[in-house]
Amino acid sequence: MKFLLTRELGRLSRWLRILGFDARYEPSGSKAFCMLEALKEERVVVTRNMRFGRRHGGSVVFLHANDLKGQILELQGQLGLAVDRSLFFSRCILCNEPLAAIPKAVVEKEVPPYVFETVDVFRRCPACRRVYWKGTHWENVEEIITSLLCAA
Repeated sequence: MKFLLTRELGRLSRWLRILGFDARYEPSGSKAFCMLEALKEERVVVTRNMRFGRRHGGSVVFLHANDLKGQILELQGQLGLAVDRSLFFSRCILCNEPLAAIPKAVVEKEVPPYVFETVDVFRRCPACRRVYWKGTHWENVEEIITSLLCAA
C-alpha cells in the first residue's frame, strides 16, 4: 500500500517509512495537486484536513488523532494496515526511496570508525546518498514500534 500524506502528517510519514511503507509527504501541495498525484501514483491520501472532501474520486483517509500511536491505530482500523517486520528500515526516512545494500568497504570514510569496526551490513539511499546501519538507534526505534503495534 502506498500513501501520500499531507502537510500536517510529516512525523507519521517518517514512521510509515520506518515500517517499510512507501509514504510520500507533500508539505506544500494543494488539495488538487495531492489528489492528482495520488491518482497518478495509485496512492491513498492520508490527511487530518477535513476540507479535503470526499468527492475527488480517489481514496482519502481522514485521521482524527493528534498523536503518532493514535494515527497508526486509525490507519490499521480504517485500512487493515498489515505491518511486516521484514520491511522495517527498508526505506530512506528522508527521501522515501528503497534502500540498497552496499559493501562495507565502500562506506569506510563515510561512517564513524567505531561503526565501521563493529557493523557489517550497510544500506544507502540512492537519492540522498545517506548511509544507514543497524545501531543503537535501531533498537530504540524497534522498542517504539513494538509498543505501537502491541496496542493494535
